[in-house]
Amino acid sequence: MEVTLNEEEQKLVLYSEKELSRLLNISLPKLRSDRVKGIGFPWRKIGTKSVRYPMHECLAYLQKRNGLSYEEKDQV
Repeated sequence: MEVTLNEEEQKLVLYSEKELSRLLNISLPKLRSDRVKGIGFPWRKIGTKSVRYPMHECLAYLQKRNGLSYEEKDQV
């Protein structure tokens, strides 16, 4: 079953680094290295230790980086 979220709902979804790593098949060390370098996916620090990646910002980053919308990507 596929769940579709509208833009407002996407703004509420935060991925942990492990979740984003699994979803996009990117290693945790790569995510962490990019974060330290100030490149890669947008992230937020929650409290003193937790790092979270906002879904809507990650989607926008992927669209900008790949030059595709998700509708176009699905049809390719």
